[in-house]
Amino acid sequence: MYENTKSVYLKKHPLFTNLNDGQITALSANMKVKIFSRGEVFGFGEGGYSKICLLVRGKIKISEDEAGNELIKDILTAPDIFGDLSLGGTSSPGDYATALTGNTLVGSFSVADFKNILENHPMMALSYAQQKNIGTARQWLDKIPAGAPGADKAAELRKKLG
Repeated sequence: MYENTKSVYLKKHPLFTNLNDGQITALSANMKVKIFSRGEVFGFGEGGYSKICLLVRGKIKISEDEAGNELIKDILTAPDIFGDLSLGGTSSPGDYATALTGNTLVGSFSVADFKNILENHPMMALSYAQQKNIGTARQWLDKIPAGAPGADKAAELRKKLG
């Protein structure tokens, strides 16, 4: 997929609103994009192959296979985030996603790439912590140096988290 098209997708996603055009263009090189048909099933990896996925367009359901029975965990719509949200390579191997709409568009980053992105873009790390992953927010907040963009907001959030 063309890099400029991927950049447009990233610009529209709320997680990337604090980044400038050059930063988004650079990040789009690491993003993989796939369009899924209605009913198509896909995984989001495990261990070293875990991914963070951005639902750019469409609707999906996240399910788990429990001894041959489907357990629906969540229904997501764009611009939700899903995958290994802990960033620790610990997503459940039985979890999978199913596209509920035609032309469902999903962008994905490897967990390793996404961790690097968060470490290099503190405002995005704050946005990620606020949106999805409060459990690991403290580790990202602690990496934001004093005086960096968003450092004041990070200090506020640290107080709230205790």
